[in-house]
Amino acid sequence: MCKKIRYILLSVMLILFFNIQTVNATSFKASLNTTEDTIAPGQDLVVSFVVSNIDVSGGIMALQGVLEFDSNVLTYSNMTPAGGWGVPTYNASNGKFTVESSQPILTEQEVFRITFKVKEDLEDNTKTKISVKDLFASEGETKIESTAVEKEITIKKEDEGNQNPNNNAGENGSNQNNNSGNNGNNQNLENNNNSETNNGKTNNGGSQTSSTTLKVDSSSSANNKIPYTGLKEDLIIGSIILLILIAFISYKKMKKYRGI
Repeated sequence: MCKKIRYILLSVMLILFFNIQTVNATSFKASLNTTEDTIAPGQDLVVSFVVSNIDVSGGIMALQGVLEFDSNVLTYSNMTPAGGWGVPTYNASNGKFTVESSQPILTEQEVFRITFKVKEDLEDNTKTKISVKDLFASEGETKIESTAVEKEITIKKEDEGNQNPNNNAGENGSNQNNNSGNNGNNQNLENNNNSETNNGKTNNGGSQTSSTTLKVDSSSSANNKIPYTGLKEDLIIGSIILLILIAFISYKKMKKYRGI
């Protein structure tokens, strides 16, 4: 009877050990990337969300998090998928997003891109931060948490440049050759008129950014939990409780029979 109890207790310890090893072996990292850390007012800002250092058996297939930004500086435009990921679901009221992949992801990959519009009436060198918090992934069974990430952007006004060239060109020539008579003075006047006509002209250019626009979901659709079953953990916990109960009953019976 003692050997049987020892065997049961050893089995319980082995189950606990392998369960702890499986949980601790899962992790991943995330980052927010931009092509430039400085942008001018009125322009579109595109931020890439990237996952890397994936240490998950079988790879990750879903992500969920909360997007935070200063609405006084930036206006949310859209969120577009990248790589092999599906279209993200975004809730504008609370910032929650969910995105799924049709294939397990095991290597570094861009997940989606967020486009913001920088507001016009901002002070020069305004700094703002974009962050993703409450971030976790799933391989289909367990929830894998990761640390929050953020990106700082500086809003800097563009230099206006010199729009007016020198309007005094040719003025010194009007006083040269004072002894040349009226013909020389008339020629200098023509030169001055030509230089004034060509001054002050500027050319303005602009750029357009095109992207796939997603409809912002202001409902609670992004509040849906990321898909994972948790069935494996429930079975392990139930098995442990059952084994402990069997061991306790066997021990009580052993003491009863010894007293007879």
